[in-house]
Amino acid sequence: MPNPLAQLGERVRELAHQVQTILRWRHYSGRTTDSMNKLKTFEQQLVELHDIENKTEREKKAAALYAAIKKECGTPMALEGRAHFFFYGDASHVMLAGDWTYWQMATPFERVAETKLFQAVLEFPPTARLQYKLVVDGNWILDPGNPHTSAEGFGVNSEFWMDEYEDRSFLTLPKNQEVKRGTITRHSLKSEILHEDREFFLFTPSNAAADPLVEHQLLLIHDGAEAISIGRFHHILDNLMAAGKLPSTCAIFIPPHNRHTEYALNKNYEKFCVEEVIPKAVEIWKERGVKISEEPQDRCVTGASLGGLLATQTVLDFPKQLGAVIAQSPAYWVTRGAIFRPASLKNAPDILFVLQTGTVCDARELTRIMYARLRNVSAEVTCMEYVQGHTWGNWRTNLADGLLAWQRLKNVVLEHG
Repeated sequence: MPNPLAQLGERVRELAHQVQTILRWRHYSGRTTDSMNKLKTFEQQLVELHDIENKTEREKKAAALYAAIKKECGTPMALEGRAHFFFYGDASHVMLAGDWTYWQMATPFERVAETKLFQAVLEFPPTARLQYKLVVDGNWILDPGNPHTSAEGFGVNSEFWMDEYEDRSFLTLPKNQEVKRGTITRHSLKSEILHEDREFFLFTPSNAAADPLVEHQLLLIHDGAEAISIGRFHHILDNLMAAGKLPSTCAIFIPPHNRHTEYALNKNYEKFCVEEVIPKAVEIWKERGVKISEEPQDRCVTGASLGGLLATQTVLDFPKQLGAVIAQSPAYWVTRGAIFRPASLKNAPDILFVLQTGTVCDARELTRIMYARLRNVSAEVTCMEYVQGHTWGNWRTNLADGLLAWQRLKNVVLEHG
């Protein structure tokens, strides 16, 4: 039976962690009273454009207003739950596509007072962080009024966040906090399971070999090359460790060759990761004087989308080698939901599960079903939802939350014995 006092203690620690994190990392995109008043002034000036009868004067005012908005707050202009998108220029039609439209051209801009200024106003939850592009006369472009962008697997998108979005990404640290960067090294092996040469990358924390008695956690990361170049996961690990939030953690980044074939519950690919790459990586670290913990719950695998499906199935199949998973926007719909079957979940009570999903055209429904199934079989599981889409921006900004949740679940298990 769970110990009620232990549960209460864990809940208190969790709340304290949340408060501390918010106090340190809260990053409102606004809004002081002065800036809120300024936004409302801009909104009023948009209305007043319609009252200017002289066409030339009206155009000058529209151009000046767009320039002021672009300089003072950027676009879109977030105000009281509404996002005001703008475009200024010679155009016949301007459309908006983004995470919330499944990237279909779904929102037309309206021309403001017969000027070159176009506007679209949409409502979003106050904690939303989303990506989009403008489609100007059929041409897909970044928003010229928005300096914020997000690198993705298929290019770069414009990005915005609403007033109450809180940045807990640990992609950066306060300027006065020193961060000693770890190293990334490239390695290869000839896989007897896949019958081909494969590469992988090892992230080793700074000074990992300083104390040979320290046993380091292990994080296995799918989509390894993009997790480094786009996700910057190694920087997040560095920053969490520098901030004292995460024990020393080594990481294996494994890039796929054929993602759809290898990630869709491919048992041979799972065996390759667990039975070939992990032992080879542990051997390399051992030669460097770095010892990897053998405790299953000190070893975690993470992946996003198809990688989240693969990560979940891997821990279910290899609970003695990997005892924790962070599944980001997991594609549980692949292979007709085979992963939900009772036989697939028989090892779940031995595993720590962190499920993360966006709420905007992402994997929320099936992630919630998996959460319920795992609870029903008494697995240790937490589920986190974010007003974001199915993007690297989501996975990059929320990996730190997942890593910290992994640590909290480990503490729960230790307390319960």
